Amino acid sequence: MKEFARPFILFTFFILFLTIAFNVQAQQNWPPNPTAVLKNDIWFISNANGTVTAKFRQNLTRDLCASEEISSWTDAEGNPNLDWEFKNGEIRRLAGSKDLFLKGDFKDFILEFEFRIEFGGNSGVFFHSWNKKEKAVGHEYQIIDDMNRRIHPTLQRYFTGSFYQLFYRYDASGPINYQGFNKGKIMVMGNHVELWLNDKLAVNVEAGDPLWKCLVANSHSNSDPRFGQLNGGRIAFQNHDHEVVFKNVRITTLEKVN
Repeated sequence: MKEFARPFILFTFFILFLTIAFNVQAQQNWPPNPTAVLKNDIWFISNANGTVTAKFRQNLTRDLCASEEISSWTDAEGNPNLDWEFKNGEIRRLAGSKDLFLKGDFKDFILEFEFRIEFGGNSGVFFHSWNKKEKAVGHEYQIIDDMNRRIHPTLQRYFTGSFYQLFYRYDASGPINYQGFNKGKIMVMGNHVELWLNDKLAVNVEAGDPLWKCLVANSHSNSDPRFGQLNGGRIAFQNHDHEVVFKNVRITTLEKVN
């Protein structure tokens, strides 16, 4: 190869890299498809052309902060979790390192919750997850004090409401309320995933599309074949290193209809 050709080739690869990076960033920053629409207890999923691709019927809704649901929350092994407290309709992380797991596996559902994070704190809500010892592993709705916990000050995919490791939240959904409670919502209907923060859309993605596969392949969880596959799994609250409080936690299970 002639010497004068090397700089040109390097420059071409540099431009290609910037183009790919810009396109990935742009696609992450804009909803790829319409959000799910509820009509007569049926959720309708549509593609970018407005064609309905799937329908899901709402089933049972459970108040997971009700006194009769306390036994539904355990450690990873199904035992009472003393690292968390249930009091006055709130679920509070007290100490230790054990994540709080909801009994059962969940595939298609809507999980609604309110949360308050301590100054500089970090937590999260796992879904379609599994456990590794006492900790949840898998897909995560990120909860963090964006402003005061400077772990990832320039990486938007780590902000509250983001799909941790994969998709950062849309600008319109932030910032969070640092003085009180915030609303969160996770909606999973087949491959359609929506994350909401304070009643604003934070993430709207389709599992399995080219961008999804690219980001999964480049995540630090890519060695586990379960990551990136929405085949059902556990729901858990993360016990990181600071106090976090949840209330008004409700889950509505969904059933796909033909």
